[in-house]
Amino acid sequence: MHRGGGAGWIGWLLAVLIVPVALSGTLLAVWPAVERVAYPTRFAATAAIDPDACVTALHAGAPPDRRIVAMERGAGVLRFTTRGADGADRLFACTARGAGVSLADATHGAEAWVRRVHAALAVPWVGRGLVAAAGLALIGLALSGLALWGVAVFRGSDGWAWHRWLGLAAALPVLAMAASGMPLLWRGAAADGGAAPLAHPAQPLRIVEAHALALTGGTVARVAWPTRRSPDWLVTIAAGTARQVKVADDTGGALAAVARSDGGGTGEGVAASLHGVRGTGWWRRMLLALTGLAVVVLVATGLRIRRGAA
Repeated sequence: MHRGGGAGWIGWLLAVLIVPVALSGTLLAVWPAVERVAYPTRFAATAAIDPDACVTALHAGAPPDRRIVAMERGAGVLRFTTRGADGADRLFACTARGAGVSLADATHGAEAWVRRVHAALAVPWVGRGLVAAAGLALIGLALSGLALWGVAVFRGSDGWAWHRWLGLAAALPVLAMAASGMPLLWRGAAADGGAAPLAHPAQPLRIVEAHALALTGGTVARVAWPTRRSPDWLVTIAAGTARQVKVADDTGGALAAVARSDGGGTGEGVAASLHGVRGTGWWRRMLLALTGLAVVVLVATGLRIRRGAA
C-alpha cells in the first residue's frame, strides 16, 4: 500500500492529487499574513469597518436573486459569501475607506482560487471526487507508514531515518486533517439544509453581534445568516476556544442562546471545528501550515526513496 503496489506511476498520480491539496491548505492556514503582504493598501485604512454599510453596499450592487450566506471577519477586511438562485457562490471583500466602505468582488481573486484548489483542485464536476481520493490516499499512507516504521524499528533497521521521523511526527495531524476534511467536501449549499438565506433579516448585523458578545466575551469571527428553515443567526465567537451563539431574528428583539457547536453538535460540526482555522489562534494556524508542508516533503522524499529502491 505504501509503495504503490510496485507500480511507480501510482506514486506520481497520488503526488499530483495530494500536493496541490496540501499546499493550498498551507496557504489558507496562513492567509492573513499572505494577504497583508500581497495587498498592503487593503490594511492602510484606520477607520473601523461598518458591517451594516457593507451589507447595504452588497444589496445595492448585487443582483436581486443573490443573497448573503455568511460574513467572516479578517484583519482589516470583512469577507461575505453570497449565493445566487443557481446555487453558485460569490465572495466579496469589504474594507473601510474614509467615511464609507470599499466593496470588491473576490470570487476570482487569489484567495478564492486557492479555496477552489483545496476543495476541488479547481476542476469542475469531478474535482471534489479527486480531493476525496487524495484524502483517502493520505489516510492510507499515514497508516501504512506508521506500520512500516514500527516494523523497521522492531527489526533494528533504519527505522530512525529522518523521513520516518517526519512521518511519525506528522502522522496524527495528517490523519486528523484528512479524516475531518472528508465530510466537509460536499457540505456546500446543503450546510443549512438547503434552505435559502433570508434576503432581508429583521435584525441589523451590528445588533446581532452585540447580542452575541453580551452573552460571551471575545471577538466575532463569523456570522451565518438566518434561513427560511432556521430563522436564527449563528455567530462564531473567537475566545481561546471558538464557541457559537444563536441569535433569534425577530422584530421584537434578538434573543441569544448558546449553540452546542457548528452543525448543531453533529459529526459534521466536529469535523468543521477540527479542520478549519476560523476563530483559532496563530499556534493552530502554524500547526496546520506545518502539517501541509510536511505532507509535501514526505511525498517528495517518498518518491525519491521509491525511485532509488526501484
